[in-house]
Amino acid sequence: MTAPLDPIVARAAQRGSRVGVLVLVERPAQRGPMPLALDANLRTLSERTQDVCHEARTLLRDPGARTGAPAAAGALIPLGLDAAAAPRGGVVLENLGAVMAAVDPADLDKVRDVPGVRKVIAMPRFVPLIVPLRYRAAAPADLIEGPARSLHRVGVPAMWDQDLRGQGITIGHFDTGINAAHPAFAGLRAARRLRYAAFGADGRRVPRARARDTDVGTIVHHGTHTAGTLVGESVDGLQVGIAPGARLVSVQIFPQPGPGSQGDQDQLVVNALNWIVGERPQVLNLSFGDTRYNDSYLGIIGELIDQNIAIVAAVGNQGIDTSSSPGNYASVIGVGAIDGRNRICAFSGSATVRRAPRPDLCAPGLDVLSAGRGDEFALSTGTSMAAPHVAGVLALLRQRAPDLTPAQLKALLRRTARRPAGWEASRGGAGILDGRALLSAV
Repeated sequence: MTAPLDPIVARAAQRGSRVGVLVLVERPAQRGPMPLALDANLRTLSERTQDVCHEARTLLRDPGARTGAPAAAGALIPLGLDAAAAPRGGVVLENLGAVMAAVDPADLDKVRDVPGVRKVIAMPRFVPLIVPLRYRAAAPADLIEGPARSLHRVGVPAMWDQDLRGQGITIGHFDTGINAAHPAFAGLRAARRLRYAAFGADGRRVPRARARDTDVGTIVHHGTHTAGTLVGESVDGLQVGIAPGARLVSVQIFPQPGPGSQGDQDQLVVNALNWIVGERPQVLNLSFGDTRYNDSYLGIIGELIDQNIAIVAAVGNQGIDTSSSPGNYASVIGVGAIDGRNRICAFSGSATVRRAPRPDLCAPGLDVLSAGRGDEFALSTGTSMAAPHVAGVLALLRQRAPDLTPAQLKALLRRTARRPAGWEASRGGAGILDGRALLSAV
């Protein structure tokens, strides 16, 4: 039986050039909404992926056995390599259960006929980080004892009162890295609940990379700030993190890599996703996006959600009538920003995209206090600061109700969101994240 072909791939093939694809492999049988990336299933999926890759290579070397057609000159090659010099065969992604390759349009049908192929989807295109609007080191007056103000405003202390601090939950973190030496992450390091990987401009994982953050221009320790909101622990009585008991898997792929080809950059994203899926996150926080409607992530986002990963993404800082991909996908939990008076920030993105109004809900995004450079705390602004509030609360919610699916979690967030008087749903979605209401609903 011929496997389905993503319409995005079909459209790209019509242009006649080689197409970057992910060839998805049939999954092992499973029961219930448990992540696919459990030990036994992961081994089975890896073996199936290796088999499919081998079969595809064999077919495209000697396709006469099926079609009688001559082999194409560059039918199946790893992405990011010159076609003339590249060895035949794709890159096996064991955790995603996929083969990443560039395929000649004439060979797409042959790949789809390989036994064990479930679907062929588009390679996601590398898109930039959503740049925050400002960053400044916190003054002594900002460092109040107890939970940060933004955590109070979304009801996090009420969830802590129920002993929900993210224990047993893994959060995935795509960003500029993490300043692991910051005191807010001391417990994370001591308990070995931090896993880190970095990927270079050639698309490959950097061996033995040490956890660190990177500043480029106006981007100052962005990943450290978002990670602090997710999992930062108390420092001298100040608590900035929502799920300090959770495990964090942090992958550094930003800022945008240098002179590598588009294929290298696309491969970077997929390799990073493959690594992070192998770490079995239940929640994934994304701070990148394309203000145009970029549908290349639709296929891979669907795969991650099918693996029971709830995906949270910022909708961008370009204001009304814009919303960033993948934060504007209907299956993703898109997050906008509010200020300290519960008003929707003027910069917060909002739009109706493919009949789906974005964002889904809002969270604090103006002058949010979290971890920063060195051992300082910092205030930063943007929807990238709002999104980890939602991801952190989701980690607590998944601890309390582990059987809820990503779709059920999203519906619950929207149903329990709080709407202040005069709330403009077309700009802010269902309302403001409300941890207290979530507790009452589960």
